[in-house]
Amino acid sequence: MKIHELNIKSFGRFTDEPPMKDLNKNLVLFYGKNETGKTTIFHLIRSIFYGFSPASRDLHPYNPWEIDRIDIAAKLLLDNGVEAEVNRRLLSTPRGQLIYDSNVLELKNNPLPYVNHISTEIYEKIYSLRVEDLVQLQGKGWDEIQDKLLANYGSQLIRSTRDVIKELQDEANGLYRESGRGNFLIKKLEDEMKSLKKQRLDAINRQKEIREQQERLLCINQLIGEKNSERVRLKQLVGKAKKLTPFKALINDLKNTNQSFINKGLYEKLPINTPQKRDELQEKVNQLNTSIEDNNSMIELKENKIYRLTEEEQRILENKASINKHVKNTGSIQYLKDVVVKYREEIYQLKDRVNYESRKLLNEDLQGEVLENIKDLNISEARLLLEGHRKIKAELDEANKDYQYMSNKSLNIKVPVIYLVFAVAGIIMTLAGYGLNINFLPLAGILLAVFGGGSYITSLMLKKQLDRQAVSQEEKRSLQKKITQLQQALAEKKNDLINIYKGIPLPEIVILNMDEILLSGIIKMKDDLYQLREKSKYADEKEKLLNIELDELQRFLRTLNIEGNEESKLNQIKDQLDDLEKRVIVNNGLNEELQGLRKERSILLSKLEENTKELKDIDEKLRQLGNGEIILGLKIFKDNQKLEDRIKLIDEKLMEWSNIEELKAELEALESEDPWIFLEAKLEEAEIKIEEIEVELQSFRDEKKDIELSMEQLSKTITIDEIESQLIMLELEHEEVCIKRDRLILLAEIIKLADEEFREENQPNVLKNASQYFKLITNGKYANIYLEETDTGDSIMVREVDSLAPQAVTESFSKGTLNQLYLSLRLSLMDHLDKDSEKLPVCFDELFINWDEERLENNLKLLTEISRERQIFFFTCHDWLASKIEATFKTSRISLS
Repeated sequence: MKIHELNIKSFGRFTDEPPMKDLNKNLVLFYGKNETGKTTIFHLIRSIFYGFSPASRDLHPYNPWEIDRIDIAAKLLLDNGVEAEVNRRLLSTPRGQLIYDSNVLELKNNPLPYVNHISTEIYEKIYSLRVEDLVQLQGKGWDEIQDKLLANYGSQLIRSTRDVIKELQDEANGLYRESGRGNFLIKKLEDEMKSLKKQRLDAINRQKEIREQQERLLCINQLIGEKNSERVRLKQLVGKAKKLTPFKALINDLKNTNQSFINKGLYEKLPINTPQKRDELQEKVNQLNTSIEDNNSMIELKENKIYRLTEEEQRILENKASINKHVKNTGSIQYLKDVVVKYREEIYQLKDRVNYESRKLLNEDLQGEVLENIKDLNISEARLLLEGHRKIKAELDEANKDYQYMSNKSLNIKVPVIYLVFAVAGIIMTLAGYGLNINFLPLAGILLAVFGGGSYITSLMLKKQLDRQAVSQEEKRSLQKKITQLQQALAEKKNDLINIYKGIPLPEIVILNMDEILLSGIIKMKDDLYQLREKSKYADEKEKLLNIELDELQRFLRTLNIEGNEESKLNQIKDQLDDLEKRVIVNNGLNEELQGLRKERSILLSKLEENTKELKDIDEKLRQLGNGEIILGLKIFKDNQKLEDRIKLIDEKLMEWSNIEELKAELEALESEDPWIFLEAKLEEAEIKIEEIEVELQSFRDEKKDIELSMEQLSKTITIDEIESQLIMLELEHEEVCIKRDRLILLAEIIKLADEEFREENQPNVLKNASQYFKLITNGKYANIYLEETDTGDSIMVREVDSLAPQAVTESFSKGTLNQLYLSLRLSLMDHLDKDSEKLPVCFDELFINWDEERLENNLKLLTEISRERQIFFFTCHDWLASKIEATFKTSRISLS
């Protein structure tokens, strides 16, 4: 059987832990430092298998105090492949469920049916191996270890069979020995029985003497009783007389006082303080009359102060909401008036500005249709047409210039001959001047020659250049065609431009040569016209609303029969309404005061009537008490009142007595039975008789005391009944000891026989299997384990592989070898206990931490062998050991924090 999932909701230090899944491994490794819950996990596994112990959450050591319940679950995989789920909870009572193959088994606190072959004590002692179990081998005898492993493994204490048999035999010898030597229990009991029989004879004689003294004591008690009864009776009579004499005097005084009352029935109907009450009522009646008069005056005064509304004022108050509404609307009306006036002024200004712009643009005032045309003018389109016209005109002018230039280049330029004449004439003049020796003439000749020659040369060069730049006729025709197209396009743009300003009296030259300033003027005029139209429309709407408000106000004023200026009348009505509201508030306050005054008057009248009636009732009763006179009635009332005070005083004295009715009954009984007791002489005689009886009683008491002292001394010795009882108890104990001794001898023989049978049946297989484990764990050093009988008892023997003779295992063996042998025998014992049943998981806690490297490797091989058929839970707090196991078993540790 393997555990492949643990779910811990609350157990010990673990609360609401995530499920521990995938535990379905051959070896499950738990790693954690000390106090992290490794021991808790083992006890959790044991609780899953066997239930809770103790089965009380108040006593259970792993009940979390902050949650106060245990809740755990596990999923199991049985050896036959069946899966099962276990749920256990410890609340006020333990609960448990086992779910398998769609079946639900209520476990309560019972063990799982799969673990019934192993008791919980065996599981805790055998299937849980800690490092402490190996350490303890150093301080124990090996014989004890042998017995634990090979015999009494099912006992909770795991005691040696030889020790148990020896203890039983020692206990039986302590009860009886065949030789008769020694101080055994049966011999001691028989000596005690002989002594008790001798004591019984002495007790019989003492019993006879005690009976005689008891008879005399009975007689004395009878005499004492009779004298006591007489003394008590006389004392009671004297006591009653002394107690009841004052009580009797009070009763007689009370009776005489009650008889002195005059017309007691009528007196009791009057108030206790009638004179004061009568004066108070008279004073109250006078005060109430005065208060009622003042109240009536105040009511009259308040009624005179109430303002009486006219019909017109009532109508104004009824229309309060409408008046307030129209008063609030006066601001709106004034606002509408101001808006209309403002917009009318702005409209007037816009009209003047439009006329000014039209005069500036067209030298005349424009009227309706022209203004509409200007207003509908598309400025963007006009601007685009104007720019298009100007662009085409510019292109046409440029084309005409190019054409003119081409025409000039094609002319036949001739060089002027005059320049050549000037040059020749200058040369002649220069020569003539030098020849004629005229000073200025050579200079003039030179200048004229230079001018003529230079101009002639320049003309020749220009002619040559123009000849080189001359264009062809084809280029001229192409340019002439472009000019024609531009002229047509210019004409179209001109028509479009004139058409867009159609309806606006602008000259054509102005339209065609319109600059940005003129266009801005048209745009401004267009904007002014748009504003003029919008503001006129808005002013008309506001004026319409104003007329509606004024008409509604006029109709409302007519309902109030008011004519005249609406606003002034409305303000007057508002002022009147405010004044009327104040008067209404005053009236309401006066009405509330009047209501309170009338209510107060009603209360005063009711009180006056009540007090007057009470006063008349008292006066009438006083007249009856005084035979028609109120003053005499008051005097009789006061006399009766004094008698009543005396009765109260007597009653107070009587109240000091408890149980008055019982005292009255006792007084009546005493007066009828023993009337003499109230006579003073008789009372003194009774007291003397009591003293004589006291003397006689004291004599009887002294004699009784002497007898009781003698009886006490005799009774201190042991009685016959006690002796008989002790004798019977000793006889019974003697019989039980004999039976117990026989049982102990029989039990020792039965245990010895059972131990021998068990060893014969189980030890061979256990030792054979343990030999295989021991050989594996010692790496083949030891071959077999034997059990050999010796004079001192059975002894475990081991044989080395290279040796023929086995040797007995003693404490002289090395610690490591003893640990390996103990582990092998323990594991073999588990296999034997699990034979033909579910193989339960085994738990190792820090088992290998003290072993050297070689033994550790061998032990890991052993664990690998065991884990093929049995799940192993390994707990350690050492990281190096956890890493070693992870590497060997290809598993991952579960860390506990």
